[in-house]
Amino acid sequence: MLELNKSSYNCLIEAFERAEIIVNDPDSLAEFKEALDSNAFKRRHIKAEAIYGQDKIIAYEILSRPHNGEKSFSIGHLSDLSYSLDIAKEFDALTCSNALKVAEEAPLRRPITLNLSVDSVLSNEFWTFMEPKLEPFEPKDMIFEILEHNVDRTSDITHLEAMKDQGYRFALDDYSIGEDHENRLHVFGDLVDFIKIDGPFVRAGLGDENTEFTQEQFNETIQHLKDNYPDCALVAERVYNREEAQYLFDMGFVGMQGWDLEPEDFTAEAKALRKGIYADEVLTL
Repeated sequence: MLELNKSSYNCLIEAFERAEIIVNDPDSLAEFKEALDSNAFKRRHIKAEAIYGQDKIIAYEILSRPHNGEKSFSIGHLSDLSYSLDIAKEFDALTCSNALKVAEEAPLRRPITLNLSVDSVLSNEFWTFMEPKLEPFEPKDMIFEILEHNVDRTSDITHLEAMKDQGYRFALDDYSIGEDHENRLHVFGDLVDFIKIDGPFVRAGLGDENTEFTQEQFNETIQHLKDNYPDCALVAERVYNREEAQYLFDMGFVGMQGWDLEPEDFTAEAKALRKGIYADEVLTL
């Protein structure tokens, strides 16, 4: 449970202790416990990854990676574990609080994006807890990415619509094909400003045959999104070079994200960007 008079770290500790009693999943519990016991969540290892438009940087995705001084834990994997252990709200509150603190202290350009589970996004309790932590930031500088968890099609998102009216923006993360993705699109499709297409699906669209998807499935899905959600900007993940990026821009994509993309390929401001802490890892002990 998230309580305003407690730190996000203590809220996560208490939530995990409750999970240990009721969850019958020794492997998941052991892995999450290792991160907690080694104080990995008290260190802030931040990765800022740029989302590139054709001639500018659209946003920076901020990932607060748990790190114990020797070992870095996968934020995505621990996020999945927290969801399976039913402590995702507490996990997101801590990792987002850490990321926001570093974003406040370091010269990170904005807007920034933060990853949130469906549980957190739908929880009024979560947003009440996060409200004071978001106060230093302008709503226009925040984009909340909704992770790839299934969602009830009847979910109430009135509170999210009110946040959007304030200027906050939302994105669907890792969109692909399947019932879970269709459910997320049904609930959040008219809310989100961005739809980020999952890396393996993008690779299929670029002709890679080593995925479970086909290029035809990719093309049909992208056309469906463009036809039915014309106000949503499409972002491609796992793009490796400028040639791939241009192919996707020509299809109607607005943004690119990938491990080997360089600012020089996308913006004349590249030299200025590299003078500060923008798209590199920042470790705060």
